[in-house]
Amino acid sequence: MNDFSDTHVRSSEPLRLAVIGVGALGQHHARLIAEMDDVTLAGVADPNPEQGSRVADSHRTTWFADYRTLLDRHNVDGVSIVVPTSLHRRIAEDCLRRGVPVLVEKPITPTVSDGDALCLLAQDQQLALQVGHIERFNPAFTELAHRTSAAKYVRAERLAPYSFRSTDVSVVLDLMIHDLDLLLALNVSGVRSVEALGMCVFGGEPDVVQARIHFNDGCIADLSASRVSPTVRRSFQVWSEAGCWTADLQEQTLTGIGPGPVLKRGELPCHLGLTPGIDIARLKEQVFSEFLVQQQPQVERRNALQDELRDFVRAIRTGVPPRVDGHAGVAAVRLATAIAESVDAHQWDGCHEARIGPYAHPLHAHHSARAA
Repeated sequence: MNDFSDTHVRSSEPLRLAVIGVGALGQHHARLIAEMDDVTLAGVADPNPEQGSRVADSHRTTWFADYRTLLDRHNVDGVSIVVPTSLHRRIAEDCLRRGVPVLVEKPITPTVSDGDALCLLAQDQQLALQVGHIERFNPAFTELAHRTSAAKYVRAERLAPYSFRSTDVSVVLDLMIHDLDLLLALNVSGVRSVEALGMCVFGGEPDVVQARIHFNDGCIADLSASRVSPTVRRSFQVWSEAGCWTADLQEQTLTGIGPGPVLKRGELPCHLGLTPGIDIARLKEQVFSEFLVQQQPQVERRNALQDELRDFVRAIRTGVPPRVDGHAGVAAVRLATAIAESVDAHQWDGCHEARIGPYAHPLHAHHSARAA
């Protein structure tokens, strides 16, 4: 945890924030910052002149082709970095060395060593380093976290169509990293082992990955991520002794299933169907009334990105560490790296002479043969 209490900004003057990278996601960072009452959008930087100037003009600020020029000309209180992952360390490092607090999009960096370097620099500079794991601010997850403890099993699915963006990293660092961060936020017992397999469908990096994670406290987590899905799904489910809670992160809803009156009395209904003359239809009606109870608590819909940016502003103003600091970002990358290594080592045919890794399945082999 970074201690930057001596360098925070307590002034009542509006904070001056800048956005580096205003593409598909960064433009929303710029818009939400511009809408804040106590914040000024000092400028945006993007190498694309058409996109950069369009975003700047729409929010009455200045566009710079090079972020360094922006920082040279403006005394900013913080930056939001929304650029390709491969550029995260270099740009964040430069900003921190200039004394500027940083919010960097997830993943913090492609590698653990790069992330550790940023954390160390932020600590030395006593500056806020926040990572954009936006799902931590999803109200469905925060409500789920309040209602669960000592998880025994976790199931997460994150499916999306191919976007032709973030192709410099695998689906693990692109999509699954969200659920890895949520998982580590819930379970702090430490990872015991990882098993994973994946496939590269469109070339480049793996597009589909399935992982199983064993924790030291006995919890098991199954995670699925695909960026070649015809449908969108973001689901996070937790089983514990109190029951099962499922967060629909896309719709920001929460559903819980727990033991009903019969089970709480210790009566097990599994053999009731064998009772002579029993009304099976009536038993079925009792499944979610007497045997199991379903809950759907009200979840207030919120703009998670807005809350994330507000958390960054709060960290700068008060010196209180952000909800997702650099160390949390590195922890997610560390687990993602273990998953990637398992994907690379997976033997598709169960023997050492078999096809190994995400590029060995028949679909990819067929494409490779045609390309040759």
